[in-house]
Amino acid sequence: MIRTVMFFCLFAFIACAAPCKKEADNTQKQLETYLNQLPRIKAEFQQRNGDAPAITGTLYIDKKNGHMYIDYPTIEQKIIVRNGTLYLADATDKSVQDINSSYTPAGLLLQKNIKFNDTIHVLDFSKTEKNAYITLASTKNGDEGSMKIDFSLKPFIKINGWIVFDPQGNEICVDITKFEAGITLDTRLFDRPEF
Repeated sequence: MIRTVMFFCLFAFIACAAPCKKEADNTQKQLETYLNQLPRIKAEFQQRNGDAPAITGTLYIDKKNGHMYIDYPTIEQKIIVRNGTLYLADATDKSVQDINSSYTPAGLLLQKNIKFNDTIHVLDFSKTEKNAYITLASTKNGDEGSMKIDFSLKPFIKINGWIVFDPQGNEICVDITKFEAGITLDTRLFDRPEF
């Protein structure tokens, strides 16, 4: 009797494992396609860094041209990504830093042809009926940092927010509060900031 129960349990596990893996692979493929075909978007968000007060901002992405603009009006900072360079502009001291965006979360999202476990590494994946959570990094072990993205799956795929983990283990949490897709964006949004 015990052998029969063990055999049945093992069979049930094997029968479930294949469809579950296939379902996970299918969802990951859908997310990969979504990120590659990401339309022009505008998103309002709230960001939390540790114990610091939450700050609000607006994000603009033009994936087709590899551009991103993040505006933090309350702290007078802007981040612009254009042609592989990230510009960090601070109006309080009128400074602009130029950084290679390759290993940043922005660089991950703006890649021309995202391929999971090829151009971007999947460190973790889970899903529920309505949401999927995927942790991506530019390296296999995430030593340059990683980004966990929260996607809605129904009624359609969209990004709800993300958590950025830097190499030191600090977390930056971003929650999208308003999302607009398929819009027209002024190309001047993505010009290098000048003071």
